[in-house]
Amino acid sequence: MHSAKPAIQEQLRNLASNNGDPVTVGAAEVEQLASAHALGRREVELAALDAGIAPRRYVRNLGTVGMDGQARLLRSCVAVVGLGGLGGYVVEGLARMGVGRLLVIDGDDFEETNLNRQLLSLRGNMEMGKVEAALERVGQVNDSVEIVGHTARLGAENLDTLLAGAQVVVDCLDRLHSRLVLQAGARRLGIPMVHGSIAGFLGQVIPILPGAPGLEL
Repeated sequence: MHSAKPAIQEQLRNLASNNGDPVTVGAAEVEQLASAHALGRREVELAALDAGIAPRRYVRNLGTVGMDGQARLLRSCVAVVGLGGLGGYVVEGLARMGVGRLLVIDGDDFEETNLNRQLLSLRGNMEMGKVEAALERVGQVNDSVEIVGHTARLGAENLDTLLAGAQVVVDCLDRLHSRLVLQAGARRLGIPMVHGSIAGFLGQVIPILPGAPGLEL
């Protein structure tokens, strides 16, 4: 990629739209260059951002995170543990924001009782694994995102493998014991954890840095 980057950026400048601020490039042009250079779409989007050209899908993010922040998101890896009522929305939001690599972890399949609240559940995917549904959904939402699925129940014995490469882990689990196992593992690995939970009309979010007091309080 490094040797091809200047050529790709020059082609991006030729393809980009200059009708406004910032200069932008569309998904079709990104795909065209990715195919021509045998690269992933994410690599082309990063080359664009580094050249001051915004992939059009992220333009509405820039007022919040800026060009540098968007590039940082694309270079980031986030693990989401639990793909139910909360986790499905988290995964979709991260994909739409442009987090470049997602690790999604859940051992369950969908059932009809999920249809009232779980974004990833559809009438057509009953009994489909939640991880498989997440992979399909993210591919439809943002195919520049690399998504790695683990159909497994997280435990102390497999946590290191499942979280390998994650820079942040999001706890979307539904059992306290599992949350505490995840927190202990994230703390040991030095990975910041974002705890989230919802129940009825109530919800809570707690960012937990390594070494900080967490859910034991």
